[in-house]
Amino acid sequence: MGTSVNLATVPSLEPRVTLSLYAIEDQLVALADTLDIVPSEQEHELVARLGQALIQAIDKRDSMGRFLAHVDSQIDFADAEIKRLQERKQAFVRLLERTETYVVRVIQSLGPDPKGKWQKLEGRTVTFSLRRQPASVVMDSEEDVPNVYRRATIKMAATLWEELLDSLDVDLARRVAGRAKRSDEVSKSTVKEALENGIDVPGAHLLVDGVKLKRA
Repeated sequence: MGTSVNLATVPSLEPRVTLSLYAIEDQLVALADTLDIVPSEQEHELVARLGQALIQAIDKRDSMGRFLAHVDSQIDFADAEIKRLQERKQAFVRLLERTETYVVRVIQSLGPDPKGKWQKLEGRTVTFSLRRQPASVVMDSEEDVPNVYRRATIKMAATLWEELLDSLDVDLARRVAGRAKRSDEVSKSTVKEALENGIDVPGAHLLVDGVKLKRA
């Protein structure tokens, strides 16, 4: 049994009533949102109300233009704020990393304790210590890493991909190279496996004594 929606509670716009643009837009949003929950047998009535509202909104084209321009400006403002906050975040990330590096150097300068472990710096509310990290790959020069350690992501039109699967000749190869978009990413797991097996990988080396600052 379908769910019935009381359309009487949905805002309606009478053509003879003068409403502000924002009031009209609020009602348009309410009507549009109702489309997600209204049963199919009530869609005709709801669409009729939505059409009535849209017709009245069209009569205020200049106001609608100003309203949409305002929305555009809010999107631009949000983009600018996102960029500003991302830059602010990155500044704090750099500050955190640099400060933690200094504390790590201080602890390492104390040398190990009689048990061979790094010493701790204890305060009243926090204790700094070092935690050994598993071996990790350090990229010295990513562009020097051979292709055997890379993963390529290629984007192209679906029809071109089908052609490629069906037949690959010189002309098609040229078209694929010219129209496909390729991005390469070094596979650190593959590089790490090679380095651990004693294979030299240009542009990368293995960090085996890495530590990370721990706060407790």
